[in-house]
Amino acid sequence: MRLKLSTVTPMSTHPDRFVIVVDGRRGYIDRAGKVVIPPRWDLAGDFVDGRAVAVVTEPGKAGAVVWRYRLIDETGREVAELPYDLVSDAHDGRYLVRRKNRSGYVDRGGRLVVPVEYTYGGDFSDGLAPVELGKRKFFIDPDGRVALEPAVKALGFAEGLGVFVEKGKHGFIDKAGTVVIPATYSMAVGFSEGLAEVRLKGKFGYVDKSGTLVIPLQFAHAGPFSESRAAVQLPPMKRKRGDDDDDDDDELPYGYIDPAGRWAVQPQFAEAGPFSEGLAAVQLPGEGGYGYVDPDGAWAIPPLADLKDAGEFRDGLAGIRVYNRNGYIDRAGRVVWEPTR
Repeated sequence: MRLKLSTVTPMSTHPDRFVIVVDGRRGYIDRAGKVVIPPRWDLAGDFVDGRAVAVVTEPGKAGAVVWRYRLIDETGREVAELPYDLVSDAHDGRYLVRRKNRSGYVDRGGRLVVPVEYTYGGDFSDGLAPVELGKRKFFIDPDGRVALEPAVKALGFAEGLGVFVEKGKHGFIDKAGTVVIPATYSMAVGFSEGLAEVRLKGKFGYVDKSGTLVIPLQFAHAGPFSESRAAVQLPPMKRKRGDDDDDDDDELPYGYIDPAGRWAVQPQFAEAGPFSEGLAAVQLPGEGGYGYVDPDGAWAIPPLADLKDAGEFRDGLAGIRVYNRNGYIDRAGRVVWEPTR
């Protein structure tokens, strides 16, 4: 799927804090568009459980740039300095940190709760994080205890099941390491609303947690379910390459299906994002801008010619991009924060 929603101004999970960019500095506004934390950081992330990661850059040796990480609270107060080379946003109450090519985890107070010792560490999801210690690969819980050391290569968990890979094929295991859905698919994505996208012989469909293929393999691309809708792309008439190659199918339209596999919104969009708070960002074919549709495909916010990218709604606002400038609109399409950079 071509939609580049991750490039839009990040959306906050705090009910009244949204990242803004002014003259290259990050701060936060509230839902009404009032600046509540003045811009002063070079980078800033979403608020999760009352904390956000912010970065100040400094010149280093030989022209290098040094990133200084902080945790800030909802007033903009810096509550902890994080002396690491990399800090991720919070997942399940833990921040992944890296220092000298080793990974560990800190809590919302900036306290190190899992030592920086792993050769690889991934974000927590569904209460587990994948880590590696040399050749050993396993999952830990938020306190750093070994929770699962499966016999197969597992990628991550969602809704109680994790994708694993065996001999190039994908399947699912449970949190006891038991294979629930055998590795038969060339690709599989984590569960969302009880269904997971799988691919075989170049086509996508959806399985339920029993492994039953409830929506047949028929799509060129397929996204996760969100608010009982999933964006899918029609298959090409004919493939010229191998079954599981990613052909350039950008000219084919996207639409939305419901959990039964029925068309809820007929294919008509060049790009289609996930539903959030009852709306989804879409773009019509051609050079038009983005707009938002409701679950039945009716325009809630008609396409705006200058709108070059559009994000998901969170707490009543959606991030937008207009010619490399980031702003926000509300559900009526009104501009709450004029795009800035």
